[in-house]
Amino acid sequence: MNTAHQLIQTIDSVISGIQSRQDYKTIQFKIEENETYLSASEVVYHFNQFKQAVLVSQETQKSISNSELQEVSIIISTIIKSNTLIASEGQLNLNRTISPSSAIEENVILEALLKAIQDI
Repeated sequence: MNTAHQLIQTIDSVISGIQSRQDYKTIQFKIEENETYLSASEVVYHFNQFKQAVLVSQETQKSISNSELQEVSIIISTIIKSNTLIASEGQLNLNRTISPSSAIEENVILEALLKAIQDI
């Protein structure tokens, strides 16, 4: 199995995980680098765009742009930070939108995707 195929499978797992979040319709992730917020559906859109870039690069043997890699990496890091905060507060955070265990599980997949992107 080639790297692009594994990357696409990991992207699909991340998208599926985000779409199955209990807070999918309400969560807003704060992107600290540019002080904007992305909804979960916008995050899924960015991941789908990245998946398309991976597919195109595989077909054309053309590299994925550094800006695309950086943008997706920033989004992933933002969600990991958010999930880490949820997990660290545990049952004490009455305003959490997903369970600490769900946050930890999602981070495992997100960290795998981030590592795969860094290995490109």
